[in-house]
Amino acid sequence: MILIKKDPIGITLTFDGWINVKNEQLLGVILITSEGRPYIWKAVDISSERENHLKVIKKTESMLIELKTKGITVCTIITDNAGAYAAAQYIFINAFFLVFAI
Repeated sequence: MILIKKDPIGITLTFDGWINVKNEQLLGVILITSEGRPYIWKAVDISSERENHLKVIKKTESMLIELKTKGITVCTIITDNAGAYAAAQYIFINAFFLVFAI
């Protein structure tokens, strides 16, 4: 985390969802430095939240606040293009950041 905190530009917060063998919907979160170094940060069970863009927004805001309290600057968010994330992207684009769907 020390290298991430010292990033002079800010990091990219990336999300990717998948379903595990227990049929739980998980959200993988990877932080990428401005030099392109990836750091796996966490995997979160979002089984009850994936289909609801308001819950996705709340979860994302919580992560942004957590990173900010750790002294980490987020300059970009990248998500997959699942329906709830697409809706959340629209709101974040208008409110906070530039968000790309891949």
